[in-house]
Amino acid sequence: MATIRVEIAYAEPERQKIITLTMNEGATLKQAVERSGMVRFFPHLDLQKRCGS
Repeated sequence: MATIRVEIAYAEPERQKIITLTMNEGATLKQAVERSGMVRFFPHLDLQKRCGS
């Protein structure tokens, strides 16, 4: 299966974070965000609200 490079970015006025991942082609936004671990840096993020179920 082919892979793609994905960047997950999130920013607040005080700080920003960009995480680069390699994902299988066909991966969803939610899968990429979950794999990025962005919630470790921004624990208040609600992935259900931001990315759907």
